[in-house]
Amino acid sequence: MKKTLLFTLLVILAASCQDSEKNKVYILSFSGMVTVNSGQVKSTGYAIEFGNTIETAKNSFCDIIINDKNIIRLKENTRLVFNIYGKSNELVVGKGWIAAVIRKKFTREGSFTIITPTSTASIRGTSFCIKVENDRNTYFCVCNGSVSLNCKGDAGSESVTAAEHAARRFTLDKKTGFVTIDRDPGLLYHDDAGLEGLAGIINEKIDWTQPDIF
Repeated sequence: MKKTLLFTLLVILAASCQDSEKNKVYILSFSGMVTVNSGQVKSTGYAIEFGNTIETAKNSFCDIIINDKNIIRLKENTRLVFNIYGKSNELVVGKGWIAAVIRKKFTREGSFTIITPTSTASIRGTSFCIKVENDRNTYFCVCNGSVSLNCKGDAGSESVTAAEHAARRFTLDKKTGFVTIDRDPGLLYHDDAGLEGLAGIINEKIDWTQPDIF
């Protein structure tokens, strides 16, 4: 009887620990055709779970909130796989455009990884913008913060810290599997006002005089 009771308590405790790790992730707002695992989103507040694939169609967008103080925006023709729960801490951007303002830890490690067709990025508290231009080229801007960038094909890695925009473009050579890096592609696909608008949604401000790092 005692062993049965102890086992039951351990199961309850384990379930409680798992629930405490679970983030509150939902679609705050959207426009046009947005799907989660191919099912159309029809109302705000739609909960995003581990492993969900979120896609936006042409002339569509959605804003995703994570634990109230983090926001990710997907513009049109974008696909994002949400693989964050417990020991997993990956966001996979298969195509399209995303931007984010991250102000509160939501993984065990305090960081998470963005995976694109040509590169990966380890991120802590940071504002950033990504545009997967095609299956060979990815544009990545560290808008305000610090990011560790790594290229597929062992072409190199670097830590990029910026108070106001430091962009890179990663280009994959499909024959060799190596990636070349353009370290000065310019400010494309976004601007200060757009990031400030995202920050305002979660009642935050961006200080462009210093990198945002936690």
